[in-house]
Amino acid sequence: MWDGRGTPINRAANDSWCANSKNGDVSDYLPRARELLLLLIDDPDPDPVSDNPPEGWAGQGDPAAIALNHVRPYALSALVLYACRADEARRGSSKDGEELGPERIEPAVRAALTRKLDRTQEPSQAVHSVYGHHLPLLYWLDQQWMAEHIKDVLPEGEDEQTVRLYVAAWDSYVIFNDWLYAPMLPILRPKYERAIRNLAHGHVTSTHLQPEQHLARHLLLMYLNSAEELPSPGVQHSLIGMFFDEAPAEARGSMGWLAWRFCEAGGPDLERNWTKYVRCGSGARA
Repeated sequence: MWDGRGTPINRAANDSWCANSKNGDVSDYLPRARELLLLLIDDPDPDPVSDNPPEGWAGQGDPAAIALNHVRPYALSALVLYACRADEARRGSSKDGEELGPERIEPAVRAALTRKLDRTQEPSQAVHSVYGHHLPLLYWLDQQWMAEHIKDVLPEGEDEQTVRLYVAAWDSYVIFNDWLYAPMLPILRPKYERAIRNLAHGHVTSTHLQPEQHLARHLLLMYLNSAEELPSPGVQHSLIGMFFDEAPAEARGSMGWLAWRFCEAGGPDLERNWTKYVRCGSGARA
């Protein structure tokens, strides 16, 4: 049911593009789709109240949910999907798409993505969360652009707006990306450290999708694919060691639950990593 926010035609246009960008050939419509999406990313929906509903209202403290139900962030997400489909259409049957993209994003789309990162022009947490949702995809599309703007997607600073924007993007990143994209992990390591500190201070979105558990999953996967051991003298310098030292008890407990679930599923590398699973499952440094 349409909830009355924005306009039905705007939301319908977004719905149609997101559906058809995944199914069937839409190559003939790409130029018109781009122009429509470039208009929709400046739609007035959500307004400030819709973007940050009062306590007790649906979506309060949950930018990811707002992003899925309002025109401007939904259109921005569709624009990222458009960039992928447009690149696919340009490449045709080429295998180049298997490699990282130096510049796979069209100039007009790149300019729009950059503009929407300007918090003075676009303060919406829901819109900002879209960048976290598609973080690996944006890195694949344009590694240089992402490296230049990671500080804008995940901004440093302790003021309230900066923390909220960081958490909005970060929680969407870990929630919607259960897998790790190895090429971008080096630029994300300090961001994982910041995310652990944010969690320790209670800076987390109010979504029911459990971003704390998804963060724990990311750290567990990195640990299982590293040479680190728990406990060890240098563990305080590792992400998982930092997590066990600083994260709240409930979040640390989720690490044990995840280790058990991984063992139950038979991997990854269960036999080789058995000791690591046991240590995480027992709470390691809890």
